[in-house]
Amino acid sequence: MKVQRISELMTEVKIEYDKDPNNWRILRGKDKDQHINTFIAHDDKKLWQLKTEWKNPVVPLGVGKAVKRNLNDEIEELMSTGTDLLIHEMYPDSKNLIIALGIGKYSQQATDQLTDLLRQNRSSYAKNVEAEFNKELNKILREEQIYNHYI
Repeated sequence: MKVQRISELMTEVKIEYDKDPNNWRILRGKDKDQHINTFIAHDDKKLWQLKTEWKNPVVPLGVGKAVKRNLNDEIEELMSTGTDLLIHEMYPDSKNLIIALGIGKYSQQATDQLTDLLRQNRSSYAKNVEAEFNKELNKILREEQIYNHYI
């Protein structure tokens, strides 16, 4: 699966959600570059990873992709770790406006552990996914003239 812009990915997530709205979890933290790293899990069926920056307080810009199917117990436990985090976000695309409302979890430690776990389980993950995410996210931030770090 290829890296997608966040609006495309959230359309995919919404389709899955509309089919089965039960047992969804969100875990959020920051990566080493201080981008927001979000994991969305649906039951034990699928795990998506998003890397974002904020265009404004409710509209994130970013990229993501489905990174795992058939979640194991360790991933399930990490997805439930952390402090409660209110989610109130909008994902506009050319046809729709997807509004995400709910409560997720925030844990820097759990997101780091989950990222490490994905790297261990899939050797290509560390090389390919992180590089693709960073390349595409930086491209979007340049297009939108939003920069995370200033020199």
